[in-house]
Amino acid sequence: MIQFFSHPFQDCITISVSGVLRPYVQTEQLWYQNKLFAVKANDEIRFAASIESFHTEISRYSKIEVDHVKANTIDEFIDCVDLHLGMGKYLLVSIDNYYSPYSQDYRTMHGLHWVILWKKEGRTYSIADYFYHHHIDFDVETLKESMEGARNLNQADYIGCFVMNQKSEWNPINLCNYKDAIEDNLTYMIGKSEVGSTIPDTNLVVIEQGLDVFRVMYQKIASIEDDLSSYDENSGSFKLDFERLSNHRYLFSEFLGSLDVSYPSKHETIELLTDISHDYRVCRNLAIKSAFDGSKSIKKMADRLEKIERNEQTLLKQYENILRELS
Repeated sequence: MIQFFSHPFQDCITISVSGVLRPYVQTEQLWYQNKLFAVKANDEIRFAASIESFHTEISRYSKIEVDHVKANTIDEFIDCVDLHLGMGKYLLVSIDNYYSPYSQDYRTMHGLHWVILWKKEGRTYSIADYFYHHHIDFDVETLKESMEGARNLNQADYIGCFVMNQKSEWNPINLCNYKDAIEDNLTYMIGKSEVGSTIPDTNLVVIEQGLDVFRVMYQKIASIEDDLSSYDENSGSFKLDFERLSNHRYLFSEFLGSLDVSYPSKHETIELLTDISHDYRVCRNLAIKSAFDGSKSIKKMADRLEKIERNEQTLLKQYENILRELS
């Protein structure tokens, strides 16, 4: 039976995956991506802590197998869903809340959301929404509508889901994995290896990475200050992006604390990550508030980002210290 749990720094994807695996896996060891990218599509600039798919991230060290299943038509997809549910697998699926009767956006607003599809009885599908703590049932037609809606929102030429064996064997991280995750984040924060690349299965192009992303953030904020009428279309993206950056920083602090290993700068680094996470969350709140007071909150956001940038610079030095201390 599905059992919900709460985590203030997980989004609908990470909390769904963690919820399914939590009874069998130390989920704090799954989430280690803590980078910084500026990406662009259709003249819109967004900010991200990772350009890696979640299933690549969680399987890198744990070796948990997650299959990305795709179908060309909705009927082919439903056949695939029935097959995997019949084998006792859980499916992570994206739906359009516009077609979801339990959502506050039902028949009013389109929006992408991730849930767990875990059981079928007759023509009824049982869904667990770990983010909102809902147990819900969809008939087959509602499921088809919501999945087609998600495909349109994703601008994808296929309908897909992720198949998880919730009881699959997994490998706890070891010291080598621990150091590798730190070095990986450090390398991407000081390098330019992804600039100019297109993120797989998207039309997003990486235009900057690492600490230079702050320059792009300041430029975006400056353009908004020059034309406050453009802010409505940017406030939502700032809110989402800062929230996700906050989440990744906090989850990486949990990753660092998940291995029983002692070194001089451990506590200080974890504390710094939680501080950075908090400040990104403040920026997220200022993005919401700026819809009401405009340039006042935008200026506060820019000031807070300068503090975050300094702390992110310090964090990279901490990474270097840790790798020396553990060598």
